[in-house]
Amino acid sequence: MKYVVTLFALLFFGQHLSAQITYCTPAFYYSGTYGYSCTDNMIIGNPSHPFQIQGFGSTQLVDTNNCNTIGYLDETALGPTCTFVPGGSYAVTVGANVSGYNMSYQAWIDFNSNGIFETSESVGGDTLNNAVHDFIAFTIPSGVAPGAFRLRVEAQYGYHNYPFIPPCPDGTPSSSDYYGDARDYIISISDTCGLSIGGARALCFGSSITLYSSTPGGLWSSSNPAIATIDSTGVVTGVSAGVDTISYSLSASCGTLLATAVVTVQAPVTAAPIYGSSIVEIDSTIILTDSLAGGRWFTSSYLATVSSAGLVYGIIPGVATISYSVSNSCLVVDTTIFYVTIVPTGIVNGTIFFNDTPYYGNVKVWAIAFDSATLLLSAVDSQVVTCSGTSVNYSFLGLPTDSVRMKAATPAYLAGTTAEYVPTYNDSSFYWHDASVFWHPLGAIDTGKNIYMAHGTPVSGPGFIAGNVLTGADKGTSSGVPVVNLRILLLNSATNRLIAQTYTDASGNYSFGSLPIAASYTVFPDSLNYLTTPYVGISLTASADSMTTTSFKQHTISKTITPIPAAISSVASPIAAFGIFPNPASSFINIRWTSSSNETANVTICDMAGREMLKTSLEVEAGAGSRKITLPKLSAGPYLVSIRTENGSWIRIVEIQ
Repeated sequence: MKYVVTLFALLFFGQHLSAQITYCTPAFYYSGTYGYSCTDNMIIGNPSHPFQIQGFGSTQLVDTNNCNTIGYLDETALGPTCTFVPGGSYAVTVGANVSGYNMSYQAWIDFNSNGIFETSESVGGDTLNNAVHDFIAFTIPSGVAPGAFRLRVEAQYGYHNYPFIPPCPDGTPSSSDYYGDARDYIISISDTCGLSIGGARALCFGSSITLYSSTPGGLWSSSNPAIATIDSTGVVTGVSAGVDTISYSLSASCGTLLATAVVTVQAPVTAAPIYGSSIVEIDSTIILTDSLAGGRWFTSSYLATVSSAGLVYGIIPGVATISYSVSNSCLVVDTTIFYVTIVPTGIVNGTIFFNDTPYYGNVKVWAIAFDSATLLLSAVDSQVVTCSGTSVNYSFLGLPTDSVRMKAATPAYLAGTTAEYVPTYNDSSFYWHDASVFWHPLGAIDTGKNIYMAHGTPVSGPGFIAGNVLTGADKGTSSGVPVVNLRILLLNSATNRLIAQTYTDASGNYSFGSLPIAASYTVFPDSLNYLTTPYVGISLTASADSMTTTSFKQHTISKTITPIPAAISSVASPIAAFGIFPNPASSFINIRWTSSSNETANVTICDMAGREMLKTSLEVEAGAGSRKITLPKLSAGPYLVSIRTENGSWIRIVEIQ
């Protein structure tokens, strides 16, 4: 009798067996007769006396089933629960020989999967044993291929003895296959003596995880106990942050086996410092940040609120505690705190005076501050107020902390109108560099920042002054692109009194007409963030009542506006030249000059926000000369050096290292 069985290989053992293999079905002649009993006689095992194989590591096969009357059980459905390693020997407990018959046992593994249990595939047995249990060993040959294979175990009464028991008894009297029991199983052959370690690979400082191996009986060890320790049961405890290698060793038939696992002990979480402004006005907001993302912002204060994005909103004056908490996968939490002062809404106010003639109409007012990102002055706020006479008040709320200058202007900039009010900085300067700069802390109240509007002087006469303004990249030439809509101021050189203003046209040209003769004039181009060197001493006479070459170059790199030298034919200035060295400088500068007369020069050094750093004077003697000026302790960066005399002014940028 024969049957067909399909062996489904397991990926765990690395081999796929899907072919159908035919195996013989053992039979015994007197099975189930002549007093043969499945419970206490010549059988492989029963519920009271199970058949057992102790495989590699902790794998084993245990069969508690009883026999049947034909003397054969197909137990392949139990699956490959037992694993063997090539070259290994494994303990087997076989038999339920309660009656004490002389029994022989033999086992085969179909290593070549050809459906035949060959003599060379016998792996163990015993002969003429009358004990209830027989303890034998299965030995696996070296070099056996890995995979899932069929194991046959057979027990026979003493007509056939080990190792000559037939694996396929046919149950005929002529074969002497009388009493016995045969069973088939599936076992696995492993292709390696390696071990594996299971369990998590990360833990937190001060916490524990458990590692395990499917093969018990080995020894655990840590390569760096300063990072992690492990006990005999595989419990790993994190000692400090870092990476540790955990080893598991086991002595086996094929030698000492070793498996390793790399575990990471996470460091305690630490919240990073909080960055941002520490002051916020009532009904205003600031943004706070933390370099460690994924945390939670909160505050228990009623003085301010904070959003999940770190946006703080001021409610009541006082000091609010803002907290930022972070946690890791171990749920360890760390918190950093930041104190924010909520201040009343800051105020900057003043009065705009129109003293020359009453003014009726709108006035625009700007608050101008230094932009650290662009290194330029720019308006941070503006408003429009309406004047109905000689003065009007203005007020700004919530200006940021910065150095501030105020500017006011009427919307009717009538080019060339001598009696027009011109844009004016506080207190009364028509030039941004000469404005009265004040420091405004957030939330402070700065009052009395008055602006006295500059007004042109009515004049008449045959005089005429004209020129143009070109832009370029500091090349010192007279060619360039026209500067359009640049404000040009005309002053009386003797009194420094404003006479008129105008703006350059699409070609960069400007002009002033109806000017008195027998007078000296100064032309002053004005552009925010540009330092101007004006034309001074432009004399108009009866014989020379016009000057049409008062042209300028606007330098876009150095941010200066200077006269074009080729145009100065009618300009009479006793100042030939000023120079500064060294540049860049550190603790001092030298100012040298060439002058046609003796005079006093006022020297002012300001930062790019207009804050005055140094003010001094020096006596300029006729001829060539120089003077050393010791500088105060200055932060690195660009600074403006202004030199002014009765006959003109000269401005340069000095880089401090």
